[in-house]
This record gives sequence, C-alpha cells and structure tokens, in this order.
Amino acid sequence: MVWPDTASGSHIPAKSKRVVRLRQNDQCVVIDVNVCNGRVEEFDHVTNIASIKVERSHANDPALLQGVCKPCHKVKTQQEAQQARHDRRYRKPLPHPGLRVDPNPGHSIDTPNVLKGSI
Repeated sequence: MVWPDTASGSHIPAKSKRVVRLRQNDQCVVIDVNVCNGRVEEFDHVTNIASIKVERSHANDPALLQGVCKPCHKVKTQQEAQQARHDRRYRKPLPHPGLRVDPNPGHSIDTPNVLKGSI
C-alpha cells in the first residue's frame, strides 16, 4: 500500500529520499524479475513499520528506507499483508480476561464482605 502524503506522519523528507536515491544509484532494490522496471519511483520501509513497532514519523531514517519501482512495491506490500493475515490467524490465543489464574494455588481466596452476608 502506498501511503499518501496527506496521511498523518507519513511524509518522507526530501533529504531522506535523496540519500536513498544516491545510495541505490536510482535503481530499484526489490527486483521482482516478473514485474520490475528498475527505476526508483516510490520509497518503502525495508522492514514493515508494524514489525519494528515505531511510529511512522520516526521511521523515515534513510537507513530504514529503500527505493523501489511501483510494481515491485505492490508485490512486496501484498506479500507482507498476506504474512500478517497468516500470523494473525494462527497466533496463540490469549486467555479470557475473566478467567483469573490464581498466583497461589491451594490458598483460599476470601469472599468479599459484600457477598458474605448474602450467602
């Protein structure tokens, strides 16, 4: 997915873009042989932002960015989305919040005073 420049905190500074273009000699680095046109047309985070758990506005360091062509960016983003769906679907379920694990098994838990008279 290409984040529009109007999205909050998604603007990649021109200086970072220049650094990435120079570092890569204005060549796409993903290079999917089926779709790549070889030119840097968009900028992408090497590692998915959700994976590195930082705010988008803090992820615009040139070391975290790569220049890619539009077709390669689309393929890479689709692969990341598919992996995220898989990870979500097969994650270990969390215990129900209403089921409390007693930290002291075998230790009796007092009934609250409110309930003592009504039992």
